[in-house]
Amino acid sequence: MAALTPQLADNGVSLTTSAAFDASRNWRIRDRVKTTAAALIVCLHVGVEPPDVVKPADAGRLECWMDPLAMPPDKARDAVGRTLQQQYEYWQPRARFRVLLDPTADDVRKAIGGLITSGSGSKSLKKSGTNSPRDERVLVHYNGHGVPRPTRNGELWLFNRHFTQYIPMSIREVAGLADGPAMYVFDCSGAGNLLLAVERVRPTLPSSDVFVLAACAPGETLPTAATLPADLFTACLTTPMEVAIRVHRKTGVAASKVEGGRSEATDVSDTNTPPQADRDASPGRLGDRTSRLGELNWILTAVTDTIAWQVIPNRDLFKRLFRQALLTASLFKNYLLACRVMRPFGCCPQSIPPLPTPRIIGSALWQVWDYEVDRCLAGLPSTFFADQLSAFDAQVEYLRTVPTKSCPPAAPGNLPVVLQALLAQPLRARALHSLARFIQSVAGGVEAALHVGVFPYCLKLLQSPAPDIRRPLLAVWLRILQHDNSVVADLAKDDAFHYFVQAAFEADDYEDAGTAVECRSTALACLSSMVGSEDTAIVQTLSSVLLGSHGALLTGQLVQDDPVAHWKVTLLGRLLTVGAHPAPSMRPLLRPIRRIDDPALQ
Repeated sequence: MAALTPQLADNGVSLTTSAAFDASRNWRIRDRVKTTAAALIVCLHVGVEPPDVVKPADAGRLECWMDPLAMPPDKARDAVGRTLQQQYEYWQPRARFRVLLDPTADDVRKAIGGLITSGSGSKSLKKSGTNSPRDERVLVHYNGHGVPRPTRNGELWLFNRHFTQYIPMSIREVAGLADGPAMYVFDCSGAGNLLLAVERVRPTLPSSDVFVLAACAPGETLPTAATLPADLFTACLTTPMEVAIRVHRKTGVAASKVEGGRSEATDVSDTNTPPQADRDASPGRLGDRTSRLGELNWILTAVTDTIAWQVIPNRDLFKRLFRQALLTASLFKNYLLACRVMRPFGCCPQSIPPLPTPRIIGSALWQVWDYEVDRCLAGLPSTFFADQLSAFDAQVEYLRTVPTKSCPPAAPGNLPVVLQALLAQPLRARALHSLARFIQSVAGGVEAALHVGVFPYCLKLLQSPAPDIRRPLLAVWLRILQHDNSVVADLAKDDAFHYFVQAAFEADDYEDAGTAVECRSTALACLSSMVGSEDTAIVQTLSSVLLGSHGALLTGQLVQDDPVAHWKVTLLGRLLTVGAHPAPSMRPLLRPIRRIDDPALQ
């Protein structure tokens, strides 16, 4: 157990020092800014290299996993633009896209301006003629592989109408066209110049809610290795599994080194071809967690999410980047992969807000990821989630022994893995037991769990009738209700609170009498935490089911705050018969309401 102590010091998340862990309990995401429109600017000029770029003859050529030199220039340009849109649509299928292929400055102005004002109703980012602030984000993706690198003044390059000149366009103008929350992806050499320009102009923009992902620092050049696609940064952001598997097969540990595995290594010297061999090595679909490819994708999501949790101590920033909106969270998770993949090739991706790249690259979880890819390529089953849950339990056991005054506890660094494990039915019961043990035994555990995003998972699980998860799920919900009673309003939606009523009064599929008593008492405690709710459905349900001895247990809670409320008086009237119960042991439970003038309670 002592061996875990150094790991906690490196990867643990403090429960007491973070600014987000304070009395305000600000774990909810108040403002969700969704990305609903995207301008994809692709400057390739296929067949013509820009004057400031010198590439080796065997440089990687793939753009969106296709070779633009293998087809006529116009068709190649159209195919790359169409595929790039499809790659983004995987992460945000409902967004509106404008693809700009080798555009002029006027094309960019019209496209971004059109995205802001076009559409109708909720599909319009900003209606024409209004000055109201936007609550939706626009994405601007810039591929500058066929133009010179951006200037130090923050100008990106486009074309004139006849492709006889490169035309500069200030990033200040682009940001002004976005006119609100925006996200910029810069995939070009010297991309850091554009990031610095955005940082300079951000105080003057209509909204400071701006994210930037840049492929490299101002003085760096994109990798030209033959083993890599030309748009490596874009590939990391939009097709992370293809990049992760391909790079691993070229630079990672050989699959044959995994004990008991079979090697599937192949000759990958010809890299300017689609990654079909990489996909064949791990067959399946990304969304199918039972397939090899789907399981690897699931593990990669858990790894990047956990690294983000470990390296970002500011909980508000973590929620803003990785919990606020789907596209933003996906791109920033994939950005962590880009940091790891591109650094060995002389590129250090940068971002706004800045993230600690050395800690991202140095995370021990990347070694775990390499091991899991090796097992997959060797045809062996994954043990990732089972191993991580065991490590989580061991860290929780250690944290229970840490004196909270002399050494503030830290949340286990792999807490996000528990959330991912909740998605799989075979792992769900074990993950819930681990989560319940953590929030019950570690000071600040429920706060950490809420900040990492456990609440929507637990709310969704209330729809499950599975008896094997009832006990830990009730324990988790009791802690959440005790920590923040405002969640009662969430339980009122879709009548989710009926789960506790059923567990307390109706369920009869408990495995033994001890489990039945524990689950029913926990469910009753959860119901008692809902007393005081203004929701009509909850009031009527409590009034109709809380009878007999179970109702008596809740009476003290009912009257302690507002005994004259109409519905409480109604409920107390339903409970008066309990006061006349012949069992003397039941009468002391009603002492809190003896002030009510009724002979039955004397």
